[in-house]
Amino acid sequence: MGISQNQSLIEFELKDQFDQEYTRQDFLGQTCILVGSDREGSQYNARWSITIHDSLKVYGLQDSVKFLALANLDGVPRFLRGFVKGKFPKKKNQSILLDWKGTFAETYLFVPDKSNIILFDKEGNQLYRMEVQELDFSKLKVFLANFKRLF
Repeated sequence: MGISQNQSLIEFELKDQFDQEYTRQDFLGQTCILVGSDREGSQYNARWSITIHDSLKVYGLQDSVKFLALANLDGVPRFLRGFVKGKFPKKKNQSILLDWKGTFAETYLFVPDKSNIILFDKEGNQLYRMEVQELDFSKLKVFLANFKRLF
């Protein structure tokens, strides 16, 4: 956990569960928070995303960030992809990028069974990361301190 290698947001073209395509350019120009995991870690993603978003409201910064929700699906056999895609949220405001090849997990060394949260600045430079499960307010506090350094 903490500041990791000086990595930037990778070039990518991924679709969400609604077949909307996204690229790196869609997440530049604003601070970006990547929240990604495998199936086991996905149970922590929403709680952390909502808590971070609500915490940013206190500072009036909730509109200064884009969340990049990502599912690492590299272990899913090709013939089950449609079935698995059907298990994702149906609400358009709950878009989750589907990484069938595991590119993000491999590049950013996702920790299995955890929510991997990475903070990128407006230019796509990685500033901070943490791997989490249950809510931990000491970890949230450190994350928010790193976020606020951008403003």
